[in-house]
Amino acid sequence: MRGTVTAWAKTPTDVANIARTKAEGTDRWTDLLKSTMPEGLVRDAILSSSAWPDIAAAMGELDARGIDVARFVLDAQDAPRPGALPWGG
Repeated sequence: MRGTVTAWAKTPTDVANIARTKAEGTDRWTDLLKSTMPEGLVRDAILSSSAWPDIAAAMGELDARGIDVARFVLDAQDAPRPGALPWGG
């Protein structure tokens, strides 16, 4: 598998996740995470997890129910980090 869609795939699990989310039509959530989360260990761990296709499917179900999943993901990126709040939250 070559091209921009699979350029990040490093393991057989990555390749399997790409194939499953494409087949289920939930690969748009992969694209969302890749465009909103900084590249690095956390994003790679999420996308490489064997649970990722199930998470992407759940995101699709929530979206179908009218929940703005994309906004939720974007807002999560802007949330204060632990210790950044004045009261240490």
